[in-house]
Amino acid sequence: MDPFQAAVIAKLALEQTGESLGPDLFVVHLRNYAKGSTDSDLQHNQFVRQYFDQLINNPEWTDNPVHSIAESMDFAVYLQDGSLVSALSGFMASGQSPALGHAGSMAVERLVDIDPLGSVSALIETMDQPGMSSMARAGFVARLDPGNPQEFQLLTEYLQHPLTSQQEAVLFLQYFPNLNKTLSHNLISPEISITDLGNHMDRLQNALDAVNDWQANPVRSDLGDALSATEQLLLSQINGEPAP
Repeated sequence: MDPFQAAVIAKLALEQTGESLGPDLFVVHLRNYAKGSTDSDLQHNQFVRQYFDQLINNPEWTDNPVHSIAESMDFAVYLQDGSLVSALSGFMASGQSPALGHAGSMAVERLVDIDPLGSVSALIETMDQPGMSSMARAGFVARLDPGNPQEFQLLTEYLQHPLTSQQEAVLFLQYFPNLNKTLSHNLISPEISITDLGNHMDRLQNALDAVNDWQANPVRSDLGDALSATEQLLLSQINGEPAP
């Protein structure tokens, strides 16, 4: 009823009691602070990041997460910081909580849309660490728009990366461009609509241009057939032909 007063109470509770609050109250207080605080943007984001870092680095909470911990992955989206993808991907590793892995995956998807360069750079930098599967990574990287020169360069670097296997590269080309959107009710960040097609056709054309560039300037010798298949699929989509 009073977001500002709730934020004041939340800040005091987090500073004075911290993780002793338990996961549910900890998450609710951090949400209330984020929603109602009038601190400067810098102080606000630093506070949320500080306590979100405490949360994700508490194995007692993340190994067997309650609902609030899964919901809290949305703080990463709220902060709009692609570097958090590295931590989120760890929750997607084999053997981790499926609920937290799913929540982390949703947060990564939205972070790639919000901060594509920062998010995918973090994914590529941590390819040698345990975390998300190559299939998931390929799908996230395929969300980049090669119409942006920096994103095209990052895509090319990804395909040429020594840890990008042929299998992963082929999966990437099958997903490319990944225009799927997830609609969800979120703890703190705004909802993302699945109905806004926006520049859908432009994205398809940008992807086709990228594929043609990779064919003319081969990024690797083992992707010729996969590039040709992706080219034909994109041409059929642009021309409005039904999928096979």
